[in-house]
Amino acid sequence: HYLKIMDMSRDAHVDPVADDLASVTLDLLVSETGLQRHGVNYLLLWGNDAPEDPRAGPP
Repeated sequence: HYLKIMDMSRDAHVDPVADDLASVTLDLLVSETGLQRHGVNYLLLWGNDAPEDPRAGPP
C-alpha cells in the first residue's frame, strides 16, 4: 500500500483535487508494481444531500 501526502507547510495553496489529478501518473506507475493506494482523501468528498429540483434554473 502507499499513501500520497500533500505537505501544506511547504505550500499553503495545496489543492486536493488538482494535486490528486496531477499525480495520476504516479498512481499508474506504482500500481504496475503491485501496490495499491491506501486511504481516502477526505478533502475530495463533498456534495449536497438535498435532491435537485429539475425545474430550478441557473443560480
